[in-house]
Order: sequence, then structure tokens, then C-alpha cells
Amino acid sequence: MDVSSKKIVILQHLILSHHNLGEWGSLVQPQLPEAVALHYIDQLDAKLQAVEDALDTMPDGDNWTPPLRIVENKQIYRVKKN
Repeated sequence: MDVSSKKIVILQHLILSHHNLGEWGSLVQPQLPEAVALHYIDQLDAKLQAVEDALDTMPDGDNWTPPLRIVENKQIYRVKKN
């Protein structure tokens, strides 16, 4: 496969830019609509995973998580399952 083909260049850009910022490990910033979307999907996935982890580790009697930095220091309410 030709490594300079359009599809390969786009795929490389998606991979290299998905963290968005250099301080977050990204070599380049997203410059394609698909790269912007991938960045936000990756960010959303990380935030939801952190929320799930916080809920999973809460003591049984607690209703609220501690403030979670990843979601702007919001507390998350645990809905009790019947």
C-alpha cells in the first residue's frame, strides 16, 4: 500500500491529532472535520469512563460522588436501581 495515499494520510492525521493539544500528547491539532469529531468522541469516552469508575467505587450508602475533576468538579448522583 502506498503510504502517501490520501486515505493513509487522513488516517495518520486522525491518529496523531486525536488528543487535540501538544500538552495532552497530540503531535498536531485536528485539521479535518473527522479529526475534530474523533477528538470529542475520545474526550467524551474518557469522561464517561471516569464517571462510571467513580460510581462503581462509591460506598453503598452514598448518593453523590465526590467532585470529579474530569467533569469540571461536578458531583454525580447515583440513581438507585430497584
